[in-house]
Formats: sequence, structure tokens, C-alpha cells
Amino acid sequence: MAMEQQHHQHHQHHQSPPHQPHHHQPQQQPGTALAVPSQDTEVVAYEQDPNNLALMFCEVFFGMFDPPSFTTDLFFDDCELNLHVAPAGQIEQHQGSASVVHRLTKLPQQDNVLFRPGDGGIRGMLEPHGLLAVEVHGTVHSPGAVIGHFRQACLLAQDPFLQDTWRVRNINIECQLFPSLNG
Repeated sequence: MAMEQQHHQHHQHHQSPPHQPHHHQPQQQPGTALAVPSQDTEVVAYEQDPNNLALMFCEVFFGMFDPPSFTTDLFFDDCELNLHVAPAGQIEQHQGSASVVHRLTKLPQQDNVLFRPGDGGIRGMLEPHGLLAVEVHGTVHSPGAVIGHFRQACLLAQDPFLQDTWRVRNINIECQLFPSLNG
């Protein structure tokens, strides 16, 4: 079902019947969708408040770690991922949606690592040129342990070829791992 049909049906469902007096409802701003792949490939609309968009993006993005379910639909074809892990100083750079999806999928599958945003650690800001900057702070987990903390900065842009759809342009993740207790 197209987003416009969902939006239209939503408003039809909430309209007052003709025989009842019409109660004034605040008008909602047009929605904006994130490129969120779902099993039925529907795209869901969300209000264009930067913090709401950031929260929704994080819910979808971090939900794709467990179980790993990243797809290229969430990313522009030319997106970039920069992953910096300290204190080892390891820096990885990945370009292209397929490479980014492959690396993000490896984090929980092979590296046995999950990221969890902190409460209050998500912020969104619409930049003057139309990009949505999303900053996330949270913890890094391995089974049974919190092994560090992270800061993630993303830039999302509206896809001009898919109406009301946001996609990831780039992701920078900085992980600070705690010293190991095993030496």
C-alpha cells in the first residue's frame, strides 16, 4: 500500500460522521518517511520533527543489529561508514551500500558486538541544506558484559526519487572500549 493511501485512510478513519458536529482537530503536518525495509516493503510516515526522525531512525537502525537484518534499502548507493575503535586505534572505512551493510552485519555476527543507544543520548538536527544530522551516544555490549561506549554521527538525506523517504548518506562510529579484566 502506498504511503499516500495509508495517509488518506488514516484521515478517513478519524473524520467525524456527517450527522455529528465536527470537532476541531489540530492539523498534522505532512509526514516524512524513513527508508525502512519491512517484510511487506511498506514505508511508514513520520512527522518531520528532527528529534522524532532521529528517534525513529535509531529504533530502526539499532533494531537491525539483533538479529542482523540490514539491507541496502536504508542507505544511498554511495554511502560511507567510518568505524574507529579505541584504544587500539583501529580505523575502518567502507564505501557503498553493499559494503556498509556487510560490515554492519558482521558486528553482531562475527565480532559479537551490539550497540545500545542511551536514554537521552539521541539528537536530531535538520541542517540548512536539508540533511538530517543524527547524533547517538550509548554503550557497546558483548554477551554478558558492557565493553565500552560509543558515539555515532549520521547524515540522512531525503531521496528525491522516492517520495518522503530518508536514506543514510554516511555514518561515523567512534567506540571507546574499556580495558579488559583479563589483561
